Amino acid sequence: MRQLKLFCAAATALAASSSIVPAQVVYQGPGTYVSSGNQTYGPKNTQTQSTYGSQTYVRGTRGHGRVYSTYDNRTYGPNGGVTVTQGNMTYESNGTVSQSLGHQTYTRQPNGKILVCSTYTNQTYCH
Repeated sequence: MRQLKLFCAAATALAASSSIVPAQVVYQGPGTYVSSGNQTYGPKNTQTQSTYGSQTYVRGTRGHGRVYSTYDNRTYGPNGGVTVTQGNMTYESNGTVSQSLGHQTYTRQPNGKILVCSTYTNQTYCH
């Protein structure tokens, strides 16, 4: 079953068109995500994410890895997926739309369900 990749928009201002901005954290669903340095650990260690410059590597429990590259306000994912960030809004090519307001991000999935992620220091809770 194809997993829906969710991006919570970073609360960063748009950079100049020639610069590279940090890659965004990939939230795949409900649970707690803990960040430490350039590492993010998913719920019950179901995924691990490492960010190096503009490259983000996401590995699931079965060891399958995916690479995301972020340049300017666009993130390019596996299988040709593109995510565009404009201000506090994020738009995915699969129809997912996210809005960041303060420490919370609201994500509407293509099936109409809403995922709410709240970030406090280095922990993000999604439900």
